[in-house]
Amino acid sequence: GTCLGELWSETNYKQGEIQIEKKYACENGNIYLSEKIEFKNNEENIKTSYYKNGNKETQLINQDTTKMCLLFYENGKMKEKHYHNHPHYRVNNNYTGLFFDYYNNGKLSYTGGFDKDGKLNGEYIVYSEEGAITEKRYYINGLSEKERIEKKRVEKERIEKERIEKEERIEKKRVEKERIEKE
Repeated sequence: GTCLGELWSETNYKQGEIQIEKKYACENGNIYLSEKIEFKNNEENIKTSYYKNGNKETQLINQDTTKMCLLFYENGKMKEKHYHNHPHYRVNNNYTGLFFDYYNNGKLSYTGGFDKDGKLNGEYIVYSEEGAITEKRYYINGLSEKERIEKKRVEKERIEKERIEKEERIEKKRVEKERIEKE
């Protein structure tokens, strides 16, 4: 059929409570489902957006205190799976728990985890498109082992510099005191 580019929606209720809301869009005269929201206790439970070809584009699923977010390639294969503590905004990477990223062939690209504060934590693994592990890093409190070693080295240098400066001040005072005593 033909359509004029307007957005349509359809809402289903059961005993006065909203159950499902569907939104449609139109492009090149074709109407397609663009978004579906499934409700639970009158609150959004599962929110799915769709590509024009009918495949899922994104899906947000409420799970108690976290939201699971699934992203898909236009070919229908999984692109990314991660969790959020807060509403789904990409502000300060408010991720929590495990995350998985996929190549468009469906194979895992990388995986890792975040602590409750959204900092990388635990093992982080990178894979080739063929599925072989190409890199492994271990994070604690958002820092990799390499970054932790560098942070310790810089801190050690700072402490050593302060120690030397303190010794130099003490020596300067001693020399000044000796000079005064000689006069």
